[in-house]
Amino acid sequence: MSAVDVCRKLGEDGRDLKLAGNVGFVSLPDQLVNKRVNRGFYFNILCVGETGIGKSTLMDCLFKTTFDSVPHTHHSPDVSIEDHMYEIQESNVNLKLTIVDTVGYGDQVNKTDSHQKVVEYIDKQFEAHLQEELKIKRSLSTYHDTRIHACLYFISPTGHSLKSLDLVCMKQLDKKVNIIPIIAKADTISQAELKEFKEKIMDELNSGDVQIYKFPVDDEKEAELNSSMNDQIPFAVVGSRDEVTVGKDKVRARQYPWGTVLVENEAHCDFVKLREMLLRTNMADLIEKTHEKHYELYRKNKLADMGFADTDSESQPLSLQETYEQRRKDYMGELQKREDEMRSSFINKVKNKEAELKQEEQELYTKFEHLKKVQADEKKNIQQKQQQLDFPARTREITMSNIVLLIVIVLTCISTETAAQVVCVNPIEIGELRVLKSKKCVNIDGTDGRGKINTIHCDGYHDQQIIMCGDGTIRNSKAPHNCFTPWVNYFTPGKHGKGILQSTSCKVYPAIPDYQKWRYGRSKTFVDTGGIKQEAREIINVKSGACMDVNGRGGNGNLYAYRCENLDDQYFYFRSRGKLLGHGRLQVAKS
Repeated sequence: MSAVDVCRKLGEDGRDLKLAGNVGFVSLPDQLVNKRVNRGFYFNILCVGETGIGKSTLMDCLFKTTFDSVPHTHHSPDVSIEDHMYEIQESNVNLKLTIVDTVGYGDQVNKTDSHQKVVEYIDKQFEAHLQEELKIKRSLSTYHDTRIHACLYFISPTGHSLKSLDLVCMKQLDKKVNIIPIIAKADTISQAELKEFKEKIMDELNSGDVQIYKFPVDDEKEAELNSSMNDQIPFAVVGSRDEVTVGKDKVRARQYPWGTVLVENEAHCDFVKLREMLLRTNMADLIEKTHEKHYELYRKNKLADMGFADTDSESQPLSLQETYEQRRKDYMGELQKREDEMRSSFINKVKNKEAELKQEEQELYTKFEHLKKVQADEKKNIQQKQQQLDFPARTREITMSNIVLLIVIVLTCISTETAAQVVCVNPIEIGELRVLKSKKCVNIDGTDGRGKINTIHCDGYHDQQIIMCGDGTIRNSKAPHNCFTPWVNYFTPGKHGKGILQSTSCKVYPAIPDYQKWRYGRSKTFVDTGGIKQEAREIINVKSGACMDVNGRGGNGNLYAYRCENLDDQYFYFRSRGKLLGHGRLQVAKS
């Protein structure tokens, strides 16, 4: 007879059989309890509330200890999350407690995204647990569970209504965590105001469809207690680190001139009710709800986003292999689509670039033909003039190289305007350019008249012989084809007309740009050490209106184009070197 024949089929609920004696599985609950006790428990509390509302103090009261906490100011530019893990023991039960604080919550002027960091932190813990579950080699039995089991939301005791920040934040959190709203510092409002305040809070939560945690009523042993406690939400609590002596015991309390508020006196506040519901009665339910409700919702949405599903479009179950193949097919299709788009975009860019190159080639060819025609015309003119002149035969033997040289000279003469821009042909002033502040010379920090511009002691060399040109440029005798130019840094020209000054090539095509042009501004008259009257003036960039400025104390340092401030290190004057003396230096005769 086969095993299938031997098996008896029972109803859906099976059949009750009576045992003749004790076989031992009655100890199974004890085995599970002992195993869990030996392994320890995890419980994670998130405290959400404004700075200074009493979050850390309440945690100390809940667990009758003093946790490490650092006071924070109300000037945090952003919300940050701080979590601290503690190992505590009560009797033979070890608890790994994590307290998560929202530092700077509600301190910003713009509170629109204050809840975002809190939501991201909760999702991050869910994601870490999901990744552990998806590992091939898992160790969930020893895994440190960091998922938030309870969120204590601290409400300011305004006595009027919830803040919009409170409603928005709790609405964002109610699908992710068990929210227990509490009224902090409840001793600041009267009993009548407190009762009315609680009713307003619950009305606003119901109107906003905010789902807060309700103590379970499905367990007959705790149903009546939990049901009555649900009517007490939100709990109005008071916290304190100060102790007073009542009888023979020391209890936590807050002392006022008019009396003392005992933290654990139910006539004074709901602290005892909160601790009873949170730790003694419903801690296991909070942990269970977190795993079975909030985490499962996150896991479901995450796997759906990854392409996993329990059934296909026809409601047929899907295996993991089928899900993988479908996801791979979708991904390859998307990849092919993006590849086609990139290929099409690349082809279009190549075509556009080819069109630009062809256009530039055509322009260069046209220019070449024009120059070729000009060269031919000049050659013809030269030949005609040679024939008209009665030169000896040997002088008429002009080689092709001579003709080309003459053509270059003629073309250079034709381009007189460009030539005037390359070299300064209409100087306004030439000489040492000195700064009024230190009387030192403007100097090119380089051996070839190119490079950074600064001020140093006057030495009479060509790179200190500055030229103010009629075209608005400032040059030096060492390299007259270079212009004073603002640079953003040592690699990028400052085309906006501001930055550090360097002597670099003049941009002459199609015309000298405004950021290489300068003009005079305000002036000051003074007598120098040689007794010569001098006129110092601001030198202003045409593009930006910024003044030439010495970036250093006492008029010593690098030159910049900087905003005009009417200071002596922004005034400059040309000092002529006077007559030519026998030793070849240009100097002022008097000095």
